[in-house]
Parts: sequence; C-alpha cells; structure tokens
Amino acid sequence: MGSPKHHLYYQDSLSISKNCNISRKNSKFLANKGEYVDQNQWLEEFFCGDHGKIWLLLAKRDNGVIEASLPQDQHWQQTTGTFDPDRPNPSVSEYSYRMSRGT
Repeated sequence: MGSPKHHLYYQDSLSISKNCNISRKNSKFLANKGEYVDQNQWLEEFFCGDHGKIWLLLAKRDNGVIEASLPQDQHWQQTTGTFDPDRPNPSVSEYSYRMSRGT
C-alpha cells in the first residue's frame, strides 16, 4: 500500500450519518462546519500482475479489519484529486486521447 489515499468526503448531514455511522444530531453539527472527510474510507490504486492497475475502495471497520471493494461512480465524485479511470480525463482533448491509445 504505497500509493496515496484519496479519502471520501460528505457535504450533507444525511450522507454523513448514513456512511459514517454518526448520529443525526452530530452529523448536522458536522455538516454545518463544512465538508466532512471520512478518515475510514478511501480510494487507493494498486497493481495486479494479471490485470494491471486497479482502483479499490477501502474501508477500515471498528474492529480494525480493512475491507476492499470496487468503487462505484458516486465514490469518484466524493474524492478530490482523482478521476474515474473508466472515463477519459475531461481536460484532455479527444485528439490527444486517441493518439495515446494508438488509434
């Protein structure tokens, strides 16, 4: 696990309480302070010998166990500094994207 961790953040009290197991009262307080960064869930890039680069959603549970799953579209939207590897980077022109693929 040498790659950077891209933690998930939540903006409203409903998503904070739902995803972080925090009471509604505390989640409203946190939402009023601004975006809440969840230190127990993050996206991280790994390298697989069979599949190449792969991104995983990692979640550290209360008992210390780390669970891994494939990230969904909403997870990419809840992080900063990442882009969905299944979609082209919007800042790259179509020509550059095609040329990088050799087509």
